[in-house]
Amino acid sequence: MQLAALAAGALLLCACPKIDVPDDGHDGSDGPDGPDTPAQTFFSISSSGQENPTFLLLGWDSGQILKVRTNADTNPDEWQFSATADWCHAAVTSTDYVVESSITVSADPWGKEDEYLWPRSCELTVNIPGLYKETIKIVQESNLYLRIGNYSYKGIIPPSGAPVDFFVDTNLYDWQIENDLPWLKAVKLDHMTLQLSVEPRTDGTGESRWGDIYLYSTKYDHHPENQEGPVVTFRAIEGEADLSGDDYEYGDGYVWD
Repeated sequence: MQLAALAAGALLLCACPKIDVPDDGHDGSDGPDGPDTPAQTFFSISSSGQENPTFLLLGWDSGQILKVRTNADTNPDEWQFSATADWCHAAVTSTDYVVESSITVSADPWGKEDEYLWPRSCELTVNIPGLYKETIKIVQESNLYLRIGNYSYKGIIPPSGAPVDFFVDTNLYDWQIENDLPWLKAVKLDHMTLQLSVEPRTDGTGESRWGDIYLYSTKYDHHPENQEGPVVTFRAIEGEADLSGDDYEYGDGYVWD
């Protein structure tokens, strides 16, 4: 009887399937979640909300602050800066690297207060040994001016849809257009040319349309009320129905008062 019971137990053991337990890479000795993962080392520089910038635009007598974020054990005294022009400078101005450090990029004044010079540029290389290396294009503007044509700041646009070009005179590094008029197309053709055209009417009405657009530096995301640097308000006026684009010439006197 005992021999029969032992034989039955052996048969059951042989019939049970083998269960494979997956290897998850740890034996549980560090807790249910396994060993702690070390924090990843990071180093980043930002300016005006842009991380790791490759371009900075400086004023004629001002600089910019680069904010540094890192968790690395780095010595700011070993951070290296080299510029291709002797008028451009960079230095560590804060070393609270546990929270945030800062690098100030500055430039010697470009011209005097009554001088209006063209922008100048150079390259600045920021080298944090073993962590970060980037070359940044630095552009410094002089005292700024921005004007259109002969200072009347308004122009007549033919209602046919033919484009009209207006001469832009400026020493801004770059400029842009803010246009909220749905019937007016405003295009920057090149650094010296603003082109305007209207969307021809389809409703048969002949009432003249007019509105204002703004020209200002690309340094700004939008047209602020009290920004540094010039802002031009240009009034676009829809002309008489019998006018065409051939009635205008580039920067001619017909469109000005």
